[in-house]
Amino acid sequence: MLLDVAAPKDVARQVRRYLFQTESLSRHVEYAALMDHLSPGLQRDLVAQVFPDGVHYFRGRSANFKLAIFKSLKTRLFCPEELIDTPDLVVITNAGVVKHDERNGLFPRLYVSGQALNLDFLLRNDDLREDHVFKAATYVEVNTLSRWDLDDVIVKFPRERPRLLWMHVFYALRNALRRLKRKSSHSLADAITSSSNHGGLSPPALLRRTTSAAVLDTILALRGGGDDGAEVARVDSFDEAVAACRDGHLDRLAPDLADVPRLVDLAVAANPSSFRFASPRLRADPDVILRALRACSRDNWKRLVFPHVEPASLRLLLDDLCDGRRAITQ
Repeated sequence: MLLDVAAPKDVARQVRRYLFQTESLSRHVEYAALMDHLSPGLQRDLVAQVFPDGVHYFRGRSANFKLAIFKSLKTRLFCPEELIDTPDLVVITNAGVVKHDERNGLFPRLYVSGQALNLDFLLRNDDLREDHVFKAATYVEVNTLSRWDLDDVIVKFPRERPRLLWMHVFYALRNALRRLKRKSSHSLADAITSSSNHGGLSPPALLRRTTSAAVLDTILALRGGGDDGAEVARVDSFDEAVAACRDGHLDRLAPDLADVPRLVDLAVAANPSSFRFASPRLRADPDVILRALRACSRDNWKRLVFPHVEPASLRLLLDDLCDGRRAITQ
């Protein structure tokens, strides 16, 4: 064929190398078909040996479920420097290497045999999935699984659905929080840049001059603060309430002021643990919950926010995030 089309030497060389690499690929493609000729017991025993172990939420699943997943896998081969541009789950099966070019890093992250890419492929909302750029560093043979094929398997194994549903929730929240954090970092950079136009004011002084909600939330979050739990008189004045919230003391506010979203946001940005003193209405508000999550650090959101949100409100928030009815940037 190469002679018939008068292919250039460099192209012919690449085609020959690719075809040479497909020798093992051709065998692996036939694995699923060959397993159909074995007894059900042998199939379950064999899949335990060949099933890719790089996907943590498939570990510990039933043998029949793993067998169905294995039969749904597609096998592909990528050339060096070729982009692996797919939303599907990708598991590296040979000795190849995949690199992930970090947006803000000097060196790429490397993935080798057995590791999985696009673990958040479960998510139906494209806006929630992380936009990774993977590139093959060598000839890379991979197994891929689409979300639609996974859904077809789950229909046959309903007992496996709860575990995967929790993984769906986990990756939706993780990616949403990462995007909110990146947005906060960009807002902070803009605030620091613009502070030179305000006479070099300190962050507290700059807060009194600006009306940008994003800048206000971000810089106040850096101030931190603790909850001393002291019993103090309730604040009824709005001006005094603003001063108390800037110090993170939402517990000092009268009930009607604890129901004001802007005051709650101000207090939570300064002291995320004060979220529990917000009114029940605001603790059920998806926008207030998202802003509280953004004010938390990477690990303490599970302790400071979620225990004070009713399960029904949390389910509504997760449904909105997963189905795209609520924007991440809110």
